[in-house]
Amino acid sequence: MPAIDLGATDFGRAAVGTAAERLVRFINSSAAPIAVAKSSVAEPFAIAADGCSGTVVPGGNCDVRVQFHPAAEGSATGELLLAAANGAVIAKGTLLGAGAGAEQPPQPVNPAHLVASPPSLAFPSQLPGSASAEQFIRLLNDGDEPLTIAKIDVRGPFRVSNDCGKTLARNESCRAAVAFAPPSSGVQRGVAVIYTNGGSAKIDLAGEATPLPVVELPATDFGRAFAGTTADRSIIFTNRAPVTIVVGKATAPPPFAIVADGCANRKLAPRDSCEVRLQFRPAARGSMKGELQLVSASGEMIAAGALRGLGLIKEQPPQLPSIDIKPREINFHGDPGKKTIDVTNTGAVPVSLTAKPETTSRYLIDAAPCNVTLAPGKHCTITVDGTFAVRIGASARVVISYAGRTELVAVAAK
Repeated sequence: MPAIDLGATDFGRAAVGTAAERLVRFINSSAAPIAVAKSSVAEPFAIAADGCSGTVVPGGNCDVRVQFHPAAEGSATGELLLAAANGAVIAKGTLLGAGAGAEQPPQPVNPAHLVASPPSLAFPSQLPGSASAEQFIRLLNDGDEPLTIAKIDVRGPFRVSNDCGKTLARNESCRAAVAFAPPSSGVQRGVAVIYTNGGSAKIDLAGEATPLPVVELPATDFGRAFAGTTADRSIIFTNRAPVTIVVGKATAPPPFAIVADGCANRKLAPRDSCEVRLQFRPAARGSMKGELQLVSASGEMIAAGALRGLGLIKEQPPQLPSIDIKPREINFHGDPGKKTIDVTNTGAVPVSLTAKPETTSRYLIDAAPCNVTLAPGKHCTITVDGTFAVRIGASARVVISYAGRTELVAVAAK
């Protein structure tokens, strides 16, 4: 790393045989600590007090007092060196002086020195998202040499501006303006740091942000909805606060659900709006309640509104017995033989059957298999034997009864 330039230090005119003294300041403007082992000069200059032996933290400074001891009249030059333990030169500066007669005493010169005031700034309560009125830090150079301002930095939820130039002459001052701009509520702290060739200064900053009142949204009624169906509603939020609001997201508990969050991550200026679309999804019967909430990215409540709806259950119609009979009529067409009647339970519930001939006839009717209870989808068979009845042209009917109803199947010979 190249050696830091300490600049030139002029001791002015000093009478031969006397001493002139100056303070040379070293400032660590880097981001890492610097370890200084020793300071050195050559005659006619001498170290009077070495305040730089040790470690200088970032933004810190140290002073070396150097004396000029002219042994003769005329100009003299030298060099101040600050070295590390391994001999590497950390910083160096030119030394100037002139020896003169005793009648011309040396003129004292003080190095640049920063004085910053006040030591701290406290800001009044502020709404999140707004900026406070400015408060000021005064920077003064109470040294003889020019004060060079390297940087004015601020940390925390604060803003800084200044009317300072690059340098301040002796007794010259300037101002740095600081404003409090909190993004969220609560007590918040920071610091302003000024870096110069005449030292650094830290000004403590503090402020408190008062949370915005929670906006009460109108209650939203979803009305009635059957279980397994949905009802939709849209809710509009308008920022009526005097400052910009940043919405993080919308939330709602079951059986309510967010289906379109038009407020998520929205920055709303005063009077701007956003829309949230919700659904009511009941799973049971009864009155149900919930709450829509809009929260910031940090979880602070911005707005809330009641949600309500009524869940309904569809009543199932009663299950009625039902049968199918095939065929509905038997005709032998003069051909003696056997035919069958199939009875099938086409309903969703079991059905109890009673089957028999309506009257005595020459047909041999076996209805016993259908004097049973049929489960849904099951069937039974009635056999009709017309071997004798067909020859004489007889007719008959089969009676099938179930659930208080009676079905008749006619049997004919031709």
